[in-house]
Amino acid sequence: MKTISALTALLLIAGCAHNVSNESSSDAGVDATTDDASSDTGTNVEDAGLDSGVIDDANSFGTGMYYHGGLTLTSPINVHMIYYGSWPTTSTADLIEYFINNLGATAYYQIDQEYYDITDAGQNYPTSSLTVADRWYCGYPYGTFLIDGNIEVLARDMASGTPNPNDIYIVLASSDVSEENAAGQYSGTDFCGWHSPTGDGSKVVFGSVDLTKDCNVFYPDSGAYPPNGDYVADMMVNIMAHELSESITDPNLNAWSSVNGEIGDLCAWQFGYVYYTADGGLANTVVGGKQFLIQQLYDLQYQACAMHPEYPR
Repeated sequence: MKTISALTALLLIAGCAHNVSNESSSDAGVDATTDDASSDTGTNVEDAGLDSGVIDDANSFGTGMYYHGGLTLTSPINVHMIYYGSWPTTSTADLIEYFINNLGATAYYQIDQEYYDITDAGQNYPTSSLTVADRWYCGYPYGTFLIDGNIEVLARDMASGTPNPNDIYIVLASSDVSEENAAGQYSGTDFCGWHSPTGDGSKVVFGSVDLTKDCNVFYPDSGAYPPNGDYVADMMVNIMAHELSESITDPNLNAWSSVNGEIGDLCAWQFGYVYYTADGGLANTVVGGKQFLIQQLYDLQYQACAMHPEYPR
């Protein structure tokens, strides 16, 4: 959760190569009930636990979350993928985008859909339509050190016109790239990802590939093997699950949050019930036909971290 500083310069990203679509990243046959892979032999992970302050907000409708009056994303969402730095193979991008394309049909995503907004039409709930629209490989137009304004320019340039406020631009930086935010904090050390509205109304998500312990449950020597065998993609989908959920339920930083953060912040690095896959990977859910290890979200009705709603809508 953060706010980007105002754009001060415009740079056309001539080096970005465009991929319009990815057939391998979508799966039309998604069953929302496959989110629970209870048939595998599992092992419980010790939860970090929530601070008591999460559920004591007097204006929080009896939960740890307060609705501040802003809009959530209730119309179909197009996700635009921007890969910054060195991405030598397409299989990593394919797996990340497979996860995003299939996320909207899961029981996990139904937690996002608890977070309504209120307009003259009444209560409106987030869309389940989440589709990767295109993919861009951008190389290093800003080198290996980024600041907030660089990320916004990348997203705005890809919009190439009036951006749709319901679209999300995801900028993923390779492991040799670092980013410093306006507060002097660094990716990998101080944060793993963030989301924010931009000055023109579009939505940006940033994620940094960090294979060390700070942002990666599959870091070397952890003993944890990624469920799909891809250390970068399996690490990144956990960050994306967090930031995408916050982009949908608090897109303009004025909808749903508590004194301790947003829907993902309250459950960061809490995975609940974890099991071993047939290949020895660690997972806790199925998205489409693939298994992943992603953090829990804050269930508005259950008032706790969960992988699916306690009381589905």
